[in-house]
This record gives sequence, structure tokens and C-alpha cells, in this order.
Amino acid sequence: MVKLFQKNNLVEYVEQSTFVIDQDWVERIKKLARNEPSKRYRTCIHQSDKENVHEMLIAHTRETYVRPHKHRLHRESLHILEGKAIVVLFTDTGNIDKAWRVGDISTGRPFFYSLGGDRYHMMIIESA
Repeated sequence: MVKLFQKNNLVEYVEQSTFVIDQDWVERIKKLARNEPSKRYRTCIHQSDKENVHEMLIAHTRETYVRPHKHRLHRESLHILEGKAIVVLFTDTGNIDKAWRVGDISTGRPFFYSLGGDRYHMMIIESA
């Protein structure tokens, strides 16, 4: 059994350094996301917010709003396990610079992206 620390109703942290994540885990956090008003839930793999690399498993539903944001000091890499989304990149003045469709490997869309830091971006979730 994996030991978890519940930070709040949207975020849990894994409290061990070695563990596995399986389909049951994914189904559990998808259910938690569906039951939250924000329609999101995440498992943080990193042990604290002070770590240089933040790894997490995130469940979003179609109703999740991912606001435009940027990470000033680090990159963001995302691997889609299930579903489809649109990634939107913005200029610093708020104009759309580019957008691309992403999805899990079965969709035929790119299933991974890596974005350098200091770039405004957001995701539009297209599937549950």
C-alpha cells in the first residue's frame, strides 16, 4: 500500500520514494476529479514544493479550466495518458502565438510535449 499525504481536497503527495502507478490509481484520481467543483485532482510525486523537478499525475475533466500561466524558472513536460486537449501558447502581451492538439497515443496526436520556461500557456481539455 502506498502511503499518501493529503495536502488538500485537490492534491495528494506520495510519501515514499519507490512505488508504482497502475490503472486503478488512474481511475481513482479520475473519480476524485469528477467529484471536485474544479474538476481536477493531482498526485504529486515530488516530496515538496521546494524540489527543482515537480512530477505529478493530473486528472482533468472536460469541465476543467486550466488558466493561462507560466513557469518562470522551469520547463513543463506533459505526457497524455488518456484523452485529448489543445495546448495554447501566448505572447507576453496575451495574443495567441500558436496552438496544437495533443492526445493519448491512440488518438494519433502528439502525446508528449515539453515547453521551455517563461512562456504563457494553457490547455483546453477536449475529453472527459
